[in-house]
Amino acid sequence: MSTLRRLALFSAIAAALSLGACGEGHDHDHDHDHDHAHDHGDHDHDDHDHSGHAHAAPHGGALAELGAHQGHVEFVLDASNGELILYVLDAGAEAGVRSASEALDVAIDTGSDTFDVSLAAQPNALSGESVGDSSVFVGTHESLVGQETFTATIASLDFKGQAFTDIAVPYPEGAEE
Repeated sequence: MSTLRRLALFSAIAAALSLGACGEGHDHDHDHDHDHAHDHGDHDHDDHDHSGHAHAAPHGGALAELGAHQGHVEFVLDASNGELILYVLDAGAEAGVRSASEALDVAIDTGSDTFDVSLAAQPNALSGESVGDSSVFVGTHESLVGQETFTATIASLDFKGQAFTDIAVPYPEGAEE
């Protein structure tokens, strides 16, 4: 058998084995675990059980769930300048969800100090977001400079027309359930 035929035969066998090894009945590691087939297209996550279901924070911050898996918030801190960013996210923690809130009052508890930070809605010409229709809120506070751990509590957030209150998010670990 020629070298070319051997290579073609080996390639065909390897491809068949790799395809056959990926049958049904086992879980794939694709950033979250489910006990069912998962289509990565548009979906709302409302049609299945979420016990043991966790999401990764898309901006590397502290993620917390809103309600019964209705959405998420994610805090990201730039400790070099005390800038705190809040992202309002969908149920899959994959895309921004615009809020009608113009500003958010956030209470910070460092364990040794407490203070308030006002986060302003950020307009974005590229996405068309504006104050009062934004998924990103930003504020700064000098007491956040150099801070590594704290709990941030959002007093009230308008999310898809529903008011969520007293949303506590431990930083940096988050409160994803």
